Amino acid sequence: MTKTALVTGASRGIGEAIAIELEVRGILVLRPKREDLDLCDMESVQGGDSVVVMAA
Repeated sequence: MTKTALVTGASRGIGEAIAIELEVRGILVLRPKREDLDLCDMESVQGGDSVVVMAA
């Protein structure tokens, strides 16, 4: 099973560093653009066996 991570803010800074490290470890990284991501709409988050956890 492929592990999948959703990393927001992956275009620069800490988010980018996290995304790179996850990819080095063989994890599929989803890097949605801010305007494309709506966590309330599961169809906007696509990937293999992924789990989305929303903080309240």
